[in-house]
Amino acid sequence: NLEQNLWLIPSDEFKGNRPHSVPLSGMAIEVLQSLPRWERGDYVFTTQGGIKPFGNIGHEHAKVLEATGTSNWHRHDLRRTAGTILQREQVTKEVAEAFLGHKMPGVTAIYLRHDYAQEKRQAADLLQHGITKALTT
Repeated sequence: NLEQNLWLIPSDEFKGNRPHSVPLSGMAIEVLQSLPRWERGDYVFTTQGGIKPFGNIGHEHAKVLEATGTSNWHRHDLRRTAGTILQREQVTKEVAEAFLGHKMPGVTAIYLRHDYAQEKRQAADLLQHGITKALTT
């Protein structure tokens, strides 16, 4: 939902069969708004004009590697990089875990129900800051 600067991932598309929301930084919104739009459908990353999302992410990953001339990295490396930047920006472990969509372990998940929405929004801004800093040094 770009109007709310939020990426909503429904439970049937996210691990653990639970929904997940990811706040989007200004930089992320700019990138998404710069991408071509389709006359129909809601998907940005699509192979069928916005009607269906990518069906085979592995195939698309191979295209990215080829187009960028890079190799030896995987989609999860992007999550690892985001987590590392959040850590460097002094985001707490709990907020970083929530931002990345990790489920709390054991009894903690039963009793601690805060969704960290506001903290995840701040983490998105700190992630943008960390990426910008890394790109300019």
